[in-house]
Amino acid sequence: MIPPKLGNFLLLCSNQELAYKPVLLIGVSAGASGTYPVAQLRMNGSKNNQMIYLPDHLIVRNVGAAEALERLTPRLKFNIEILKTMAHHFRHARETIDLKAYPYGL
Repeated sequence: MIPPKLGNFLLLCSNQELAYKPVLLIGVSAGASGTYPVAQLRMNGSKNNQMIYLPDHLIVRNVGAAEALERLTPRLKFNIEILKTMAHHFRHARETIDLKAYPYGL
Protein backbone atom coordinates (compact mmCIF):
# COMPACT_ATOMS: atom_id res chain seq x y z
CA MET A 1 0.00 0.00 0.00
CA ILE A 2 1.20 3.53 -0.67
CA PRO A 3 1.93 5.62 2.42
CA PRO A 4 -1.18 7.58 3.46
CA LYS A 5 0.75 10.86 3.45
CA LEU A 6 1.77 10.33 -0.18
CA GLY A 7 -1.84 9.58 -1.17
CA ASN A 8 -3.05 12.68 0.65
CA PHE A 9 -0.32 14.82 -0.92
CA LEU A 10 -1.32 13.70 -4.42
CA LEU A 11 -4.98 14.46 -3.71
CA LEU A 12 -4.08 17.96 -2.52
CA CYS A 13 -1.99 18.73 -5.61
CA SER A 14 -3.75 20.41 -8.50
CA ASN A 15 -2.91 20.38 -12.17
CA GLN A 16 -0.93 23.59 -11.65
CA GLU A 17 1.82 21.65 -9.89
CA LEU A 18 1.80 18.29 -11.64
CA ALA A 19 -0.06 18.47 -14.97
CA TYR A 20 1.73 16.95 -17.94
CA LYS A 21 4.73 15.87 -15.93
CA PRO A 22 5.93 12.31 -16.50
CA VAL A 23 6.03 9.94 -13.55
CA LEU A 24 8.11 6.79 -13.23
CA LEU A 25 6.54 4.45 -10.69
CA ILE A 26 8.96 2.36 -8.65
CA GLY A 27 7.80 -0.28 -6.19
CA VAL A 28 10.23 -1.60 -3.58
CA SER A 29 9.83 -4.83 -1.64
CA ALA A 30 12.03 -6.95 0.59
CA GLY A 31 10.22 -10.03 -0.73
CA ALA A 32 8.65 -11.14 -3.97
CA SER A 33 5.81 -8.59 -3.99
CA GLY A 34 5.79 -4.83 -4.62
CA THR A 35 3.09 -4.62 -7.27
CA TYR A 36 0.19 -3.30 -5.17
CA PRO A 37 1.55 0.22 -4.54
CA VAL A 38 2.23 0.63 -8.26
CA ALA A 39 -1.29 -0.53 -9.13
CA GLN A 40 -2.80 1.71 -6.44
CA LEU A 41 -0.98 4.77 -7.75
CA ARG A 42 -2.01 4.00 -11.34
CA MET A 43 -5.65 3.78 -10.24
CA ASN A 44 -5.88 6.74 -7.86
CA GLY A 45 -2.68 8.79 -7.86
CA SER A 46 -3.40 11.08 -10.79
CA LYS A 47 -6.92 12.15 -9.80
CA ASN A 48 -7.37 15.83 -10.69
CA ASN A 49 -3.66 16.52 -11.11
CA GLN A 50 -3.13 15.16 -14.65
CA MET A 51 0.23 13.50 -14.08
CA ILE A 52 1.31 11.20 -16.88
CA TYR A 53 2.55 7.79 -15.82
CA LEU A 54 5.16 6.23 -18.04
CA PRO A 55 3.99 2.95 -19.59
CA ASP A 56 6.89 1.13 -17.93
CA HIS A 57 7.33 0.91 -14.22
CA LEU A 58 9.99 -0.65 -12.06
CA ILE A 59 9.50 -3.11 -9.23
CA VAL A 60 12.53 -3.80 -7.06
CA ARG A 61 12.09 -7.17 -5.40
CA ASN A 62 14.32 -8.86 -2.84
CA VAL A 63 16.19 -5.63 -2.12
CA GLY A 64 18.47 -7.32 0.40
CA ALA A 65 19.89 -9.75 -2.17
CA ALA A 66 23.25 -8.85 -3.73
CA GLU A 67 22.27 -10.04 -7.20
CA ALA A 68 19.26 -7.70 -7.21
CA LEU A 69 21.54 -4.70 -7.72
CA GLU A 70 23.27 -6.28 -10.71
CA ARG A 71 19.96 -6.95 -12.42
CA LEU A 72 18.47 -3.61 -11.44
CA THR A 73 21.17 -1.17 -12.56
CA PRO A 74 20.76 -1.48 -16.38
CA ARG A 75 16.98 -1.37 -16.13
CA LEU A 76 17.05 1.64 -13.83
CA LYS A 77 19.38 3.53 -16.17
CA PHE A 78 17.06 2.72 -19.09
CA ASN A 79 13.94 3.93 -17.24
CA ILE A 80 15.62 7.12 -16.02
CA GLU A 81 16.71 7.93 -19.57
CA ILE A 82 13.09 7.54 -20.73
CA LEU A 83 11.92 9.75 -17.87
CA LYS A 84 14.42 12.49 -18.76
CA THR A 85 13.42 12.36 -22.42
CA MET A 86 9.71 12.56 -21.65
CA ALA A 87 10.24 15.43 -19.19
CA HIS A 88 12.12 17.36 -21.85
CA HIS A 89 9.35 16.91 -24.44
CA PHE A 90 6.45 17.58 -22.07
CA ARG A 91 7.96 20.93 -21.08
CA HIS A 92 6.70 22.45 -24.33
CA ALA A 93 3.21 21.07 -23.70
CA ARG A 94 3.07 22.58 -20.21
CA GLU A 95 4.17 25.97 -21.52
CA THR A 96 1.62 26.12 -24.36
CA ILE A 97 -1.51 24.43 -22.96
CA ASP A 98 -4.04 26.51 -21.01
CA LEU A 99 -4.33 24.33 -17.90
CA LYS A 100 -6.98 26.57 -16.36
CA ALA A 101 -9.51 25.86 -19.13
CA TYR A 102 -10.18 22.29 -17.96
CA PRO A 103 -8.56 21.90 -14.54
CA TYR A 104 -9.95 18.40 -13.87
CA GLY A 105 -9.33 16.73 -17.21
CA LEU A 106 -12.43 15.30 -18.84
